[in-house]
Amino acid sequence: MAKANNEIFELAIRANEPILYIAGDVDREMYNRTATALAFLTAKGSPDLQVIIDSNGGSVSDGLDIYDLIRLYRGKTVGLVISRAASMGAIILQACGVRKCALHAEILIHHISRRNVSLDTLTSDDEHLKLVNEMKVDQQRQYDILVKKTGQTEERIIETCKLDKFMSAEEAKAFGL
Repeated sequence: MAKANNEIFELAIRANEPILYIAGDVDREMYNRTATALAFLTAKGSPDLQVIIDSNGGSVSDGLDIYDLIRLYRGKTVGLVISRAASMGAIILQACGVRKCALHAEILIHHISRRNVSLDTLTSDDEHLKLVNEMKVDQQRQYDILVKKTGQTEERIIETCKLDKFMSAEEAKAFGL
């Protein structure tokens, strides 16, 4: 699968229209592919880049790392949501200089969750508190990104995250996503 993605990326580069696909689960593999692609493009002079996003989200730490990679890229970045940008996919979109959404695409922002939490973590007061504090820090990072990029207040961001519902392209545009 990675080879097919690299072949598609190489074709886009040869056509002088760099495209970065952020598709599927946000994880360390996606981070590595993104870092490699952006390093390659930086070596080519940081040409303008289209970032196509179709993701249900995933790892908060990997998503924030991808956000930083795209945000720090020297060339112009245009993000385009195809189908959906949920959770960390929506945060990654915020790294792009220009953000667009296909007419029938959806965007979701919500409060973070952790999938692989052990019973030991939940039953140990110290470990439970440590997990809660780590999650609060990560959530605040997302609030800060969304406040800055959307122009919404932190209170409005928090209330919208609580709704945990997809926004249409029109709703997302009105919200500033």
